[in-house]
Amino acid sequence: MANLRDCPRLEDGLGLAARVVSDLAELLGRGKPVLMGFLEAYMDESRSQNPERVLTVAGYIGEREDWIALSGAWQAVLDAEEIKAFHATDAESLKGEFSGWTRDRQQALTRKLTELVRKVPVIGFASSLYLGTGQPRSPTAEAFADHSYVTALFDCVTELAHLGGAYIGMEQEIAFVMEDNEAWSYRLGQAFLEMKRVPEFVERKRLSETLTLGSRPKFKPLQVADFLAFESMKSVENILTRPELEPRKSLRLLALNQRTFVSMRSVFDLERAMPVKVSQWIDANYRSKKTRKEKKAMRASGRASLR
Repeated sequence: MANLRDCPRLEDGLGLAARVVSDLAELLGRGKPVLMGFLEAYMDESRSQNPERVLTVAGYIGEREDWIALSGAWQAVLDAEEIKAFHATDAESLKGEFSGWTRDRQQALTRKLTELVRKVPVIGFASSLYLGTGQPRSPTAEAFADHSYVTALFDCVTELAHLGGAYIGMEQEIAFVMEDNEAWSYRLGQAFLEMKRVPEFVERKRLSETLTLGSRPKFKPLQVADFLAFESMKSVENILTRPELEPRKSLRLLALNQRTFVSMRSVFDLERAMPVKVSQWIDANYRSKKTRKEKKAMRASGRASLR
């Protein structure tokens, strides 16, 4: 996979694929009004433990002032716990900076962080794709992964742009930020520019010139997006593999922000799924009065179509 730094411009001459920003203050510095979206992606590759593969791209969009406020509050919580960054996978498994923590301490931190997200009027969206029970290693495997990633990214960017316009306003430019990833940065920059040429994407003219890339440890909004992406992915996996379980506590807490939406579909579905509020999604998938047997039957049908 081409690296952004090795291939800074697209072959078709459309321009710079993406730009790397090293400092959040530089990104959030004063300038013209702009909506800022921060995106993260998750796919669990541990197929031996969970053969149902799910890819999720999720993020939040909001105004610059809200991101400044949330970043400061988020950092204060991390400082109080003496950790450098919140990484949802490490928090879930009590590894990395969370090694030695008790589950009660981890859950208390989760509650504090979700409360911050609830108080700030940012808008969240998670796009989850069911990829099947694992793709065989073959020359087409990389192309399949590329297609799936770009599909979920397109769903997430277009929905966040639409929701940002509906909830906040249709005038501001929209800038999207993703984690700087050596393997995917260049391709994601390409995909971003390709989106700007899709006639059906009404908000495409409001997108910034390029995709922005940054460091998750330094960019607190990317940690917020990481949280939503991870919780959404794990919740979809549970629906597919263990539908009798109760909804994840962290997802329920994130659902307290009534501006958080989710969609779920199979990568093989040609039509996109309509976004729904996370709270409604939980109701539809968990809080029914179905018996355990009925839920298992629902799991089987859900594999065919995740609408």
